[in-house]
Amino acid sequence: MKQFSVVLLALAALAGSAALTPSINDERAALELTYDEDVLENLPPDMAFTQVAMGSFRGLAVDVLWVRAARMLRRGEYFEVLQLTEWITQLQVHFPQVWKYHAWNLTYNLSLTSSTPQESWAWVQAGLATLRDRGLPNNPESMELYHDLAWMFRHKIGGFSDSNHWHYKQELATEWHDILGSPSPASSADAVSAFQPIALAYERWVNTRELSSELRRAIEQARVKEEWLSGLEDLSWLSLRRFRARFDKWREVQRRNGEDLTSLQSVEEALVKQLSSLSKGAHSRFFSDWPQARSHIDALRRIGKELDSEFLRDSMRITDELDTEETSETSIQSEDEFLSWSKEAAQAGVLNPIVQYTQARVLVDEYHMDPTWMYELMLGEWLTHGRRLYADSAPGKAAIPIDWRHPSAHSLYWASLGVRKGRAIHGAIDPDVLSNDDQVLASLRSLARNGRILFDRKTGYYQMAIEARIIMKYDSAITMRRNQSPDGAPSLEQNEGYELFMAWAVRALYFHGDRNQAQSYYEKLRREFGKGQGRYSLALDDFVVAELLGMEGLSDRGLPLEDARTLINGLFFQAFLEGFAGGRREVSNRFVTSARRIHQSYRRKLRSENNERLNLPDFEVMFRDEFVRFLIMDSNSSGVAFSTKSRGWRGAPTVLKKSVWERVRKDLENACEKMGLDFGSQFPAP
Repeated sequence: MKQFSVVLLALAALAGSAALTPSINDERAALELTYDEDVLENLPPDMAFTQVAMGSFRGLAVDVLWVRAARMLRRGEYFEVLQLTEWITQLQVHFPQVWKYHAWNLTYNLSLTSSTPQESWAWVQAGLATLRDRGLPNNPESMELYHDLAWMFRHKIGGFSDSNHWHYKQELATEWHDILGSPSPASSADAVSAFQPIALAYERWVNTRELSSELRRAIEQARVKEEWLSGLEDLSWLSLRRFRARFDKWREVQRRNGEDLTSLQSVEEALVKQLSSLSKGAHSRFFSDWPQARSHIDALRRIGKELDSEFLRDSMRITDELDTEETSETSIQSEDEFLSWSKEAAQAGVLNPIVQYTQARVLVDEYHMDPTWMYELMLGEWLTHGRRLYADSAPGKAAIPIDWRHPSAHSLYWASLGVRKGRAIHGAIDPDVLSNDDQVLASLRSLARNGRILFDRKTGYYQMAIEARIIMKYDSAITMRRNQSPDGAPSLEQNEGYELFMAWAVRALYFHGDRNQAQSYYEKLRREFGKGQGRYSLALDDFVVAELLGMEGLSDRGLPLEDARTLINGLFFQAFLEGFAGGRREVSNRFVTSARRIHQSYRRKLRSENNERLNLPDFEVMFRDEFVRFLIMDSNSSGVAFSTKSRGWRGAPTVLKKSVWERVRKDLENACEKMGLDFGSQFPAP
């Protein structure tokens, strides 16, 4: 009898566990802890082997490793944690927290144990690569990983908290200068147009995982029923085969309902076209368009080079050196074979297509980035319209001159990609999607404040400066976000932050020569925050002077680095505009004297705190850099007429002109040629 009772109890327990099994399996699936043959099919061999070999013991092993890793982390044993978390990533490939934990240890813990900036940078790179190259490809729907990767670029590299931050910024600039070269210093549209061929190369020859721009456009124009497109505005997270199956379901349902199928015809044609294209390899697709490039690529391999990042680095280095007047071909004899190859490829008309094809391949294969999305970010319209644009869109007034050598450019890319994918998967108000949206705003704010990179690849010279052309885009984005508050009104924090930004924007635009835009922002600032604020009752000029005097008084109490840089460069700009170009040397001296006083006060404060990581460059260096910007910046976006630049050049001291001549000569000569002006008379050599 007793045995019978035990059997009944066992059967009851078994039945109870069976009843719980579906809910447990659902939870395991939600956490991506299940065995999935389709997933294993796409894993690297080492990860796939680990998943299969451990079998049912995988969960137990993970628990043990997690406990040990947590204990070692508390003791500060970061190198030991590194090995344990590497094992855990092998066992829990599709658990985002593992990758987040692993990357954070590399980027924020191990980087601080290094004795040299070079070692520290290697750990930071390893942390970034952990998320970008392994974590996100295995967890493409994890909004947390997009957010963390964006944060690491903006905070660890783009911020100022790490004592090695200048080294990080310089290394990142070097890496991306070698891939994409130096962006156009002219208009925003020129900078975007220069990147467009890379996006088109990706679309035509390299793309194997994103829906083509032609297919995305066809879906949008087909005006299929909203319920069939819901959640599918962005399909990059689906394979084309899965999309084809879903598309066939759309068509079948519409056919049964007796609806017109004409609207789906263009979608199907574009889909068949892309699937057909993908049956060939990237090289085959490229050679079908450029058959004459095959022999040149074979010749390249005979001199020991492949179409990779090293090839791009050599190409950019030769381009940079031949662009300088004092460099002759004999100064790059170490690259004589590659130089000869480059000349022959250029003469055959295939050098640029080969370079652009390689750039697209490197961006995808080595950095897991989508050149089409990079291009669409630079177009800028996505921020105000909330939808993707396509690679054949022409750059317009909304273009953003993103310099991919800047850390916040990469923060913007990954955060916006998280927003784009998250909206399609989880909806626009999902907390993790909104968290990525916050990173987008922070990245744009950073690019507005210091998004212009002054970088010399040969000497390693690196500085950051205000990029006034991004201010309007940030304003549009933050206004849209404030208007989307759930209760219809922005929070106090949003208001305070926006007011600070608007006041900064008025000062920055005023000092950088765009008085009309500064006045426009000042009027907006008055309308939104003028009540009870006596300082907003002043005229624009009086407001800016009062702000300047107030901030100059703050300099001994800790003026922020970016405000100090903005004030100093703004005063320089006024010296060039009103002093040099106006033929009034005493006016320029007055502005320069004020700038020097702020610079000295700021650096004196830093010396007293022994805080060199937030230091400004030497005063003369900043003065020369800003004069270069004044001369070569786009006249349409800056509002400074070309004739004003010419007068500013002729009115500048000879010693200043000699110090910047080689940096501006080529750009000014090209500008004069486009406008049909005589370069020698407009900008006589010093």
